[in-house]
Amino acid sequence: MLGRYKEHYDPEEIDVFMVINTYRPDTYDADLCVEQMHELESGIGLKVTGLINNTNLVRETTAADLLRGEKIISEVSRRTGVPIRYTAYVEEVVKDMTPEVKAKLSGEVVPLTYYMRASWM
Repeated sequence: MLGRYKEHYDPEEIDVFMVINTYRPDTYDADLCVEQMHELESGIGLKVTGLINNTNLVRETTAADLLRGEKIISEVSRRTGVPIRYTAYVEEVVKDMTPEVKAKLSGEVVPLTYYMRASWM
């Protein structure tokens, strides 16, 4: 879809972030993530410039889940040369986030807040 608008932007001025949840079937390991990245790049006609670790199990997410995602996504970064730019987590859910855990996560660690989410999700 983005490829057809190429004449309206300079690809050198655009960041393309790939958001990865390593608990999804198509991105649960580094091989699948790299495959998804290539499919994304092919589909939009742009290169991914940054990775976002958004590993989560919705309201069951723990800091250990983010660290698991970190391990997988770090391997993706190593293989592709694309840096991890952000690690995102829902502050009200990840109760065990500590400065020590944050120090082990790559990129800017960004706490998120749910604004519109059904309580049963």
